[in-house]
Amino acid sequence: MSTKILLTAANGRTGQPVLKALVKRGAEVRVFIRDESQFPALKALGAKDFYVGNLDSESDLKAALAGMDKVLHIG
Repeated sequence: MSTKILLTAANGRTGQPVLKALVKRGAEVRVFIRDESQFPALKALGAKDFYVGNLDSESDLKAALAGMDKVLHIG
């Protein structure tokens, strides 16, 4: 069973290589993004799914974290 990780800032300069490395290690990565249009490029890098939300919203964070084993915040 692979580790499920929520990754923030996956579309940034640091986040993209981190996403690729996590996927290469067998993790299932959910990316936390502000705009759904960002997902196709991140899916091409190996992201399994996504959550669109605002990091300042407690309810968005709780929903995005559902079912995840870990969170990696790049900020």
